[in-house]
Amino acid sequence: MLDYNANQIQWMEYNIPLCDNVEFFSYSYYSSPLVPHETSFEDDLFSDPSAYCFTTRILDAKYEQVNIHNVAFDQHHLLLNQRRNLFNILSKHNKF
Repeated sequence: MLDYNANQIQWMEYNIPLCDNVEFFSYSYYSSPLVPHETSFEDDLFSDPSAYCFTTRILDAKYEQVNIHNVAFDQHHLLLNQRRNLFNILSKHNKF
């Protein structure tokens, strides 16, 4: 439940504080991996066995090379000129 009056989110028995917008848009918010209340919340959450029913394992990514021409020209919502531009951009950044 999102509670703007209390400035928090309630999920199961956990209360997660919302950060204020001044803090959220500051450099220090993004320069640290986790802000303190997130760290303590994660410690509480992952020590609770019932929380695991709400989590999933993130699988390893499997990337395969695609045909850039097909990707660009299969974008039928774009005009032909836009498809050509997309093809040119993708060709510039082709890593293979």
